Amino acid sequence: MHITHKKRVGGTIAVLLLLFGVTAYVLLSCFHKPAAVIRIGAVGDIMIHAGQLSDAWDAETASFDFAPAFAPMSRLMIRQSLMIGNLETTCSGEGFVSGDPMIRGYTGYPLFNTPDTIAKALKGSGFDVIGVANNHALDGGPEGWQRTISVLQEAGLATAGDTTCTYQKVQGLTIAVLAATYGTNGYPAPTGFPSLQYGDDALRQDIRAARKKADLVILMMHDGEEYESAPSEALISRTDAFVADGCDLILVSHAHVPGPIAMRHAGERHGLVLYGLGNFISAQTWTEEHPVHCERGLMASVDVKRDGQLIGLRLYPTVCTHAEQGYQTGILRDAEGLQWFEETVLVDQQYTYKTAEGCYVIDLRQEEE
Repeated sequence: MHITHKKRVGGTIAVLLLLFGVTAYVLLSCFHKPAAVIRIGAVGDIMIHAGQLSDAWDAETASFDFAPAFAPMSRLMIRQSLMIGNLETTCSGEGFVSGDPMIRGYTGYPLFNTPDTIAKALKGSGFDVIGVANNHALDGGPEGWQRTISVLQEAGLATAGDTTCTYQKVQGLTIAVLAATYGTNGYPAPTGFPSLQYGDDALRQDIRAARKKADLVILMMHDGEEYESAPSEALISRTDAFVADGCDLILVSHAHVPGPIAMRHAGERHGLVLYGLGNFISAQTWTEEHPVHCERGLMASVDVKRDGQLIGLRLYPTVCTHAEQGYQTGILRDAEGLQWFEETVLVDQQYTYKTAEGCYVIDLRQEEE
């Protein structure tokens, strides 16, 4: 049979198209393949004091812009598969909370009330889940707390501490995030929200329930002694109980200073506990009258396998400084600060660590070898 040149060309084109289609399918499959490791990022207290309110005010737009405060850390936070932070202020609405000084209807310490634009800044800088259970949660009363939750959710952020548990689906992994605080500065919690004044029994029950549904269970725990890095025996005992009940990762805040990290073994389980994340952003700093490094904190980035196993940890020392752009948080790099960080956070560390650009890297599988 005679095959014409036209047919031969057509056959060649068909083969090339087939090869092109197969190649494209393989490449697309690679690009859409879920990552082997999921990275969970976490920071401590996000606070907005009076000085930060002044810095964020933009006279030209007559609005508050908090994005510059997070700009130095945003590229790192955006790279996390899930980024978590604790918001220790409220969005109760302009003038809703009375305080001194009041700046354009908003207040800092002792009754925090921050403009709604903080939510947009948090979302834009990479946060995914915001904890709303802490001792300042009710600075604007129950109404202010509920409004804060609405403002955050409208900005596209998930909230933890307003429900029994927040579930996040991350690259096929089901992650449960719980948040609870020891109290709310004496203000009574609204009925039906035990997370604002938790009892251990109720919280342990919630953890066990989350364990049945999730591949990874994270607890944001607002507790401990203010300005004390070392955890108390009571706090250690409490976190051990939560690990035994099902927590894989416990993030402790409230002390305003970083604390040590440890892999704790309790019952038949083990879990990573960060006993103090410190302040992420605030106007608190070291002074001769108050010689505590509240301007220093840490960002943790935890590597998790797709079966929920914790395999790696990166610790980024942070520092909040006041510059031309206002209060900003960036990586802590000075030698004295890093030595202090190592002695405070990596004290009695059962794992060896290595340093990388701006962080300390720990292989959590060392113990298994």
